[in-house]
Amino acid sequence: MSESNLTACLIDINNFLGELIIALSDEVYTSKLRFDNKLFMYEDLNSNLLSMITNNFLMNAFSECKSHLLDTYDNQGPHVVEKDSYKVFKYALADILTSFHESNHLNKKEVQSLMEICKICSRMYSPTKRKNSNSGYGRDSICISYESLPSHAFPKMPLQGLLKWFMLLFEIKFIFGGVDINFPGIGFFD
Repeated sequence: MSESNLTACLIDINNFLGELIIALSDEVYTSKLRFDNKLFMYEDLNSNLLSMITNNFLMNAFSECKSHLLDTYDNQGPHVVEKDSYKVFKYALADILTSFHESNHLNKKEVQSLMEICKICSRMYSPTKRKNSNSGYGRDSICISYESLPSHAFPKMPLQGLLKWFMLLFEIKFIFGGVDINFPGIGFFD
């Protein structure tokens, strides 16, 4: 992958993570989940339309999906060069997934930390940054953020695998299961 294509991909990943962080920390969304324990979309899908499917069947199906994801990405190398920013994005997405799994939303402290990562990365890849290398947000800034994270916190999966985990969790919680359902042994940091 050429450097310009890699940069474009990293910008897209950064933008996606920023939008995901905003969506999972939206006050209206989090209040409805906390106080009403209901969803905006798909509220009655499980109780009205999927009543013939048992929870045991669903959990077995999702366990098979989980096993498939783990097998698919277990021995697979990364699809992109392991740049520091890519590793930070993997950490951020894994952190988002862990919070989403545990509580369906991000708390304010997590939001601030994750948005700071996105801001640093967006400045790093902005056109003005490339023109003016003295902006203070270059490779060293991202390395400091990367190196300050615990080494065990980096998932072995590429971003593509982590996105598939997000889809699986979303389907469990918001389509087939319930907002309070937890999927045992998620294993991002194993």
